[in-house]
Amino acid sequence: MNSIPAMQDGLTQMSDGYLSSIDKTDDLPFHPVFVVGAPRCGTHFIHSLACTSERANPFVPEYHYFYLMLEAYVRSLSSFNAADSAGFASKEEFTAHHFVFMRNALLAMWEHLGKPESLVMKHCSLTPFLSIVGPRFPNMKFLAIQRDARDSVASEIRAVRKHLGDPSALPTEVINKAIARYNFYYGSLVRVASSLAGRLQCVRYEELVQGKGIEEIGRFLNFHDIDPRKLWKRATFDIGDFSDFLLHSDLWGSPMSTKHVGRYKDTLPDYMSDHIRTQTKRVTLAFEALCGTYAS
Repeated sequence: MNSIPAMQDGLTQMSDGYLSSIDKTDDLPFHPVFVVGAPRCGTHFIHSLACTSERANPFVPEYHYFYLMLEAYVRSLSSFNAADSAGFASKEEFTAHHFVFMRNALLAMWEHLGKPESLVMKHCSLTPFLSIVGPRFPNMKFLAIQRDARDSVASEIRAVRKHLGDPSALPTEVINKAIARYNFYYGSLVRVASSLAGRLQCVRYEELVQGKGIEEIGRFLNFHDIDPRKLWKRATFDIGDFSDFLLHSDLWGSPMSTKHVGRYKDTLPDYMSDHIRTQTKRVTLAFEALCGTYAS
């Protein structure tokens, strides 16, 4: 959606009771896995890491189509009226119709990638939609990663500075939007976590780059051959092709390392670092409490 408030309004109108009444889609011939988390928090990194397993598909770009279908679904459902009833007798009928397309999109991707045992996909913007996707696809698992909000925001600021050609730029609007998005994404994840018991694995970026949690991820996904040495290499594309992307990160394509932990200190003034930490403390602590809690 075009804004966080618009997305929140659309999701709020969808009651848990309504969602639980919808038929589930659990007959996929593979294990679907989605990597989630806020942008600039290591989702590309953990996605590539999971895809080093031979049981998964190779590392692929973000799957925008699936997310955009969810966005269209929420928008249409929240504004469902007499005009829509010309094509669908009810919201339930519209939902069933829409999720056939989503299931077919997953099947098409799975077939295109050689029918792997597990289909591992990634899109940050899917994170707020877990309350919808979770009940609809009960066999789908979710791999969530969180990074220190200060490093997350600083990463975005560095990308903006590069784009502007101004190494000292500190755009307040960019920072405030990044904070709001971080809180919304992880707040949404925390709220739905208990309903995803056994299907959600949470990990902190700062621990993962030290090699902590890789075995736990392997057990969660039933991948016993995750290999950090294959990071970025077992892929259908070269991550370096995205070097001209506006929000390109110099983490992409780099070996697993702790050198980017705490890098915000070289980017943000102390007062701004303190502000970001204060504004995101609640969701940060809530996510940390989830790490290891809901994984089977």
